[in-house]
Amino acid sequence: MRNLIAFLLLAVTFSGCFGEPKSEPSEKEPPKSMAEKRGMDPVSTPIYAGEDAKAKIDKAVLGNAIHAFQEQESRNPSSLQELVEKKYIAALPKAPVGYQFSYDPQSGAFDMVLKKD
Repeated sequence: MRNLIAFLLLAVTFSGCFGEPKSEPSEKEPPKSMAEKRGMDPVSTPIYAGEDAKAKIDKAVLGNAIHAFQEQESRNPSSLQELVEKKYIAALPKAPVGYQFSYDPQSGAFDMVLKKD
């Protein structure tokens, strides 16, 4: 009986060791954070986690302000500064280092993009 239990334990233990090797993804996944987009190493990436979180919040706040403006005014704001002038937000947030806000008044599309040198 002990031999059977020992054999089963060994079989369960080693059953996952000899599976098929995991294949690497054919395409590299797009970066998920601004630190990854900047090409920073994994050691210093956590330093910028707070910056990433703030950028996501600022982007959401601006997106909501644009949407509220569109609902109230029945048009797109002519600029992001108009959101401040009409009191939809208190002030424009500062874009993270290496980024800038991109806004198209024709479509109302808003995004945060890498600065072009």
